[in-house]
Formats: sequence, C-alpha cells, structure tokens
Amino acid sequence: MGISPRRYTEIGLFELAALHNGLVVLMESIWEAVPATFSVLVMILVLFYIFAILFTEIVGHNEDFLDNEDIQKHFGTVANSLAGAYTRPLLSST
Repeated sequence: MGISPRRYTEIGLFELAALHNGLVVLMESIWEAVPATFSVLVMILVLFYIFAILFTEIVGHNEDFLDNEDIQKHFGTVANSLAGAYTRPLLSST
C-alpha cells in the first residue's frame, strides 16, 4: 500500500514551513548583529589609521631612514603605511 504521493506533498509542506521559520529567525539574528559588527569594523579601521600615522612619523620621517629606499617605499606616506599594516599580516607565509 504505502503512502500516497499527496501525503508526501503534505509532509514536505510542513518541513518547508519549519525550515522557513528557522531561516527567518536566522536572518533576524544576523540583521540585529550588523550594527555591532559595523562598530567593531570602524574601530579597527581607526586603530589601523592611527598606527599608520605613527609608523609614518616614527619610521618614514626619521632622519636615519630618509636614504633607505625600501623604508621610504613602505613607510614614506600614510597610505603606504596603512596598506602595509593591512597586507603584511595577510600575505605572510608563516
């Protein structure tokens, strides 16, 4: 005898409704976490910017390193220091 195809459809609809409710809860939770995540991102970017300014002033504009081409390439400007602070940890092979 077995279960009729109509019964399979009914079971599928109930499972779909339960899955849909779970997805709604998940999406609401993610949406509620967005402001806090954005705040943390802003704080990290400000911290990177502060350290880029410090490295530019301390290392890039130091009289001992003005003739060093490699130091000037990496720390001569705030933009280069900021790019280095972001990319060096990501590109390190260790």
